[in-house]
Amino acid sequence: MPDVTPLNPRDPRQAGPYELLGRLGVGGQGVVYLGRDVQGRWVAVKVINVDLHQHPRAKSQFAKEIAAARRVAPFCTAQILFADVDGDLPYVVSEFIEGVTLQRLVRERGPVAGNPLHRLASLDRIAKASAGKAFDAKDPATIDEALVKVVSSF
Repeated sequence: MPDVTPLNPRDPRQAGPYELLGRLGVGGQGVVYLGRDVQGRWVAVKVINVDLHQHPRAKSQFAKEIAAARRVAPFCTAQILFADVDGDLPYVVSEFIEGVTLQRLVRERGPVAGNPLHRLASLDRIAKASAGKAFDAKDPATIDEALVKVVSSF
């Protein structure tokens, strides 16, 4: 099984038909869980921590992000499999791709630099372009938030 943190007592155990097995990470929008679909395949399930019924702008933004993610070329990112923005528990399900997180890689091996960093930035540019976002190297909003935080912390 992938490296996950056990569910805490307040975590949901299901998101629609997806069984939630453990936490993969926590971000500004919510928690990403390792889930299992009805066929037994692992998936990543991001559960949003905002009541979208009470925040129509957040709901609209979440729906736009899902639509943009669906436009990204499959070789650039995990594909969106399902999303529910209208239910009591808004969530999005994507392919689960097992691997080391960027945070863990940096912690264990040190800062990413040189060609590996250029490859990461190139993949980010491709993903953003596939989603219809313009890339501006001077605008951190167009660069993946996690990459910005990791790189700028060194």
